[in-house]
Amino acid sequence: MDRPEGPEPTPEEAAVTHVRATLLRGLYKDTLSRGGEAAWQELVSGLSPAGQELFRVLPSSLTWVPVDRVNELAIAYADFILGHGHVGLGRATAEDQFTVVHVWILKLLNPGLLVRQTPMIFRMDYQGGVVRLDNCEPGRARLSAWVTGLFPEWYTHATPRWLARGLELSGGGRCAVIHRPPELGYHHIYELSWDA
Repeated sequence: MDRPEGPEPTPEEAAVTHVRATLLRGLYKDTLSRGGEAAWQELVSGLSPAGQELFRVLPSSLTWVPVDRVNELAIAYADFILGHGHVGLGRATAEDQFTVVHVWILKLLNPGLLVRQTPMIFRMDYQGGVVRLDNCEPGRARLSAWVTGLFPEWYTHATPRWLARGLELSGGGRCAVIHRPPELGYHHIYELSWDA
């Protein structure tokens, strides 16, 4: 059984400051599927001037985007899709990451290996925050995430949907992800299960 490494992360270590633009591709593609470029421009037109300037054209995948702008876009997207049918940000992001951007990952990983690589995948896509694997057994795992600064649905909806879709795409069959929010502080727990 794996054990979390190191001491409890500090508030400074848990604070996410930037997110890779690759994580916004699923949101972008889902918006386009609802009305093409006009839908994207409609979504962006409701952002702050800084958000409009940044997202008029989606930044390239490796660009680091300030977390404030990511939050603004994600919240606007959630409001936008309420009237257009909800896919879910985490699910759309996982779909794009695992079938387009990092398609090679699925060729190498089964569900257990994907879970073991989640902390590394997190470090590739976020500046700040800490994700550790607490344990991983056949068909079950537990991840700890010490994260602050992201839009509220990131913790409760986007991350569980990303994890569940990643497990499904890597051959996990029926998957479930339970989010256990912090009682105090910023330590989120995600309990995962899949068909082993």
